[in-house]
Amino acid sequence: MAANNRVYVAYAAEDGFAREFLLEQAGKHGSRFEFVDLEDKHAFDLTWKTRCKTLMKHCDGVIVLLSTHTEHSTPARWEIWCAKDHKMRVLGVHVSKENKGPTPPELAGATVIDWTWTNISQFLSSL
Repeated sequence: MAANNRVYVAYAAEDGFAREFLLEQAGKHGSRFEFVDLEDKHAFDLTWKTRCKTLMKHCDGVIVLLSTHTEHSTPARWEIWCAKDHKMRVLGVHVSKENKGPTPPELAGATVIDWTWTNISQFLSSL
């Protein structure tokens, strides 16, 4: 069983809807994980980065919600970099099967999947 039962969710500000959907699915499926993130992507400054690092430090892994917005989102890409820098388990999840957008280079070496609860729960079970 995971030590903290927390997963950090990284995403572009435009993809807040996907974060909400992830939380809905997790609740519907009885996930034992708490999903945490920093919603205010516009406050991308030293204070925001410090809060992000602190939150991540207390998580078991990171789920990155990927879309066509991710490559242009400095906060989302920084969250990915931070997770990799802390040697955390990272899973990239495409928000849309039809319009995926490019995978940011910060996700090199990480598993990237299409969105299904089965795929996501397999990652969670491995933490």
